[in-house]
Formats: sequence, C-alpha cells, structure tokens
Amino acid sequence: MAAVNINDVASQLNTASRLVVSTDFFWIYMANGSQVKIPAEFARAYLIAGIKPTINSNGHWEIGGEDLGVVAVGKTPQFRGGTMGIEVSYDNGQTWSQVVSYTDIDPDLEALAAAYTKVTQGEADRVKAENTRNSNETARQNAETTRNNQEATRVTQENTRQSNETTRNSNEETRKKQESTRQSQEAARVEAEKKRVTAENGRASAETSRVNAEIKRNEDTKTAISNSQTQTAIAQELNEHPVKMGDNGNWWQWNIRTHAYEDTGIVARGGAMYPTFKHVGNKLYIVDYGSNVSERVVKKGNKLVFRI
Repeated sequence: MAAVNINDVASQLNTASRLVVSTDFFWIYMANGSQVKIPAEFARAYLIAGIKPTINSNGHWEIGGEDLGVVAVGKTPQFRGGTMGIEVSYDNGQTWSQVVSYTDIDPDLEALAAAYTKVTQGEADRVKAENTRNSNETARQNAETTRNNQEATRVTQENTRQSNETTRNSNEETRKKQESTRQSQEAARVEAEKKRVTAENGRASAETSRVNAEIKRNEDTKTAISNSQTQTAIAQELNEHPVKMGDNGNWWQWNIRTHAYEDTGIVARGGAMYPTFKHVGNKLYIVDYGSNVSERVVKKGNKLVFRI
C-alpha cells in the first residue's frame, strides 16, 4: 500500500469540513498495513497546527513551510479556509487571495497517527495512573477509615483503661484503708494476745497453785482421814478398854501403842485425886487410903480447898 497523502482527504475536508463534527472519526491506513482511528477533532487540531501562520527568518509570513513572500512587518493578515486552499486578506477582509493550496499541504500522517497514539497512550497512561491514584485513594480512604476505627477503638480502650485505672486507684485506696485497719486490728490483737498470755500465765500459775493446793488438800484430807481413822480407832480402842482398877488397887490404863493395860501407879480408891466421900449425920468425911489427903485438904472459911 502506498503512503497516504493529504490529497486523499483534502477534498473531503474541503467539501465536508462544515459537516464534520467532533464526534466523527477518520481512519488512516498506514503503509505497513496498520490502521489508526483518529477523531476528527484531533485531526482538525493537528492540521491547523501544521498550517498556523508564522514569521520565518526572512521576516515573511509562512504557512505550512511555504514562504508567502509578504513582509510581516506593518501588515497583519487575516486567514481563512477557502474552497481550494488557504486564503489571506491584507485589507481587513475586503479582498482574499489563495496563498496555499490544500494539495500543497502534505502533513506527515504517520506523525499524526504517532501523535494520536502518543496522546491516546498518554491518555491511557493518565487513565491508568488516575485509576491507580483512585485505587490508592480508595486504599488510603480505607486505611484512613481503618485508622479512624482503630483510633476510635484506641480511644474506647483508653477510656476503659482510664476507668479501670480509676477503679484500681479507688480499690488501692480501699485496700490501704483496709490494710491500715488490719494493722490496727493486728496491733490490738497482739496486745490482746499479750494480755491473754499474761492472763493465761496467771491462770496456769493459779491452776498450778490450785493443783498443788488440791494435792495438798487431798494429802491433808488423806492425812485427816487417816488421823481421824486413827483417832477413831484409838477412841474405839479406848472406849473398848476403859480405865479400870487393877487387882493391886491401882488404876490400870490402856496403852494404845502396846495395846495392853498398864499400871498407872495411882490408887484407885480415895486420895486427893480419887477421894471417897462418906456422909455420916451432918458430916461429910473424906476417906483416905494412904494418899495423905490431910495434907491436901485445907479449910478456908466456909470453903474446903483441895490442893492437888
């Protein structure tokens, strides 16, 4: 396929340019067999840029690389697209003359296609970058939402921690008060324990004294019982063996140690210790059996006194 020439589309642009709208497309078939679909608005802008009047190094107006031979200084031309080419007016639009034929304008359509590809690729890259940016923004927003949620959770947890800390401080104060009370109670308990120990020692001492006293009482009781039994036995034995007068006229007394009668050496009848009285008429006689009663009986006044 031959290279595409602007002449292929010049007549279309000439006859239908008024009918071409921005939503139309041109298909450009390249020499290598590839084809590019270019919007009419892009092709129009590219072609207009190619025929934009400029001032060349000679100071002349130039369009599409064509020197118009008109000095630019002091003359401001007006341009328009004519039927066959670009027309210019130097008298404020009163007269027009064609300066460049459309067929003489031969833009590089491959450059046009490359420019469009670059633009579209750039647009694609921009769209891709925008999509990436949107994705990143979405990720950022999600991360921000997550951060906000985590911050809200952190704030809630911090509030909970502060509340727990307040509760802990309150509990600590209560614990300190209770500990102070416990220590006071412990001191009182220790003091009471000392008193209890002292009282217990006193009680133990008293109990020891009581036990000793009880032992002594039991011993005394046993001794008293034994003595009582002994005395009872002695009394019974003496009662069973009363003093009696022996065959020799003396008093015989029971000896509890020898359990036999013994002579006391005391005359059983008469005497100052054991006198015998005899009443005769108006007189009372003391009968003496050798105990010298006369020496022991003295009359003093109206009284009879025995001297023992």
